Amino acid sequence: MLITNPPIHPGEILRTEFMEPLGLSPGRVAKAVGVPRTRIERLIREETALTADTAARLGRYFSTGAEF
Repeated sequence: MLITNPPIHPGEILRTEFMEPLGLSPGRVAKAVGVPRTRIERLIREETALTADTAARLGRYFSTGAEF
């Protein structure tokens, strides 16, 4: 029997791998990528999905690419 883990929400990755280690606030990230602060807040609370546009903006900001 194969047991699989549930998918990880992109907001969890943003929060734990980037924002917390770098000491970034949702407002600072939002301003840097040109989106409303509430979008980043909802994303890191895992309340909303990550859009392609926001993924591309975050990818450019963190130099990772939208796919990451």
